[in-house]
Amino acid sequence: MTTFKNLFNTLTPARFYALLVMTLPLYASATWYDPIVNFAREFQTALIIIGGTMAIGSLVFVGVCWIISRMAGTSKTTAMDYVEQIAVIGTVGGAIAAATWAYQIWGGKIS
Repeated sequence: MTTFKNLFNTLTPARFYALLVMTLPLYASATWYDPIVNFAREFQTALIIIGGTMAIGSLVFVGVCWIISRMAGTSKTTAMDYVEQIAVIGTVGGAIAAATWAYQIWGGKIS
């Protein structure tokens, strides 16, 4: 026990930095977080695929509604509804892109 007490009593800044440099590579090369990073990347890819599928599905739905309303002659859904849907999808996608861009400006990394 006295050796630990002596170590901390004689731990100068130079010795502290030497000890830090000697033990830091052990923690720097830690690969315990690789599965977490891989899961995050795969989850991000899955969210992008799901979001894109939903966007295309909503465009198809509005397009089909527009075609049906034209065939029925009711004009319940018009071309403007389709354009509005495109604008909504573009706005949401643009907001996500702007947030990613802003995050990267302040030092974040999105791979």
